[in-house]
Amino acid sequence: MRRVVLAVLGVLALAMVVPGTASPAPPYELPTGVFRLQNINSNLCMDAWAPFTDLGAQVWQADCADEQTQHWSIDGAGSPGTDKRFIVKPHGRAKCLDVDNASPADGAKVQIWTCNNTAAQVWIPLYLGNGWWKFASLSSGSRSCLDVDHAGTAPGDKLHQWTCLDVPQQKWRFLPPR
Repeated sequence: MRRVVLAVLGVLALAMVVPGTASPAPPYELPTGVFRLQNINSNLCMDAWAPFTDLGAQVWQADCADEQTQHWSIDGAGSPGTDKRFIVKPHGRAKCLDVDNASPADGAKVQIWTCNNTAAQVWIPLYLGNGWWKFASLSSGSRSCLDVDHAGTAPGDKLHQWTCLDVPQQKWRFLPPR
């Protein structure tokens, strides 16, 4: 009987301690440093069509590799502690991931451009769970997301923005460089 009472008291003591413990860090922290972005639909990674020095270089998808053209980093673009807006940059370059002419239209080209602190270069991460994300474009008023054209699954298929939908061509995950 004494063992049962001690066991019950132990469980009650543990139950009182648990509510006061700190909650774990959320599973949706944005990465720091260098990363690659992989699409769930194609299993391919975001890449630049031309050298990062070319203004207007098309962004597309390619086989995931340890290529400099697939290394990206993020910089916060929002007010500290208020939102999760960010700018995506080709790692080590003074360029940014950009929506052509800050267009709000579906199908607007996603390209590499000189960083200019405009809405065309601000992305809002939307965590979907299980490590998958969407990236809404501020140039569209956050209604359009980074998307693979025509839900393509081949290397070379271009990226653009499209109305945010629950479709695999808009779902991405962060991968470390190899």
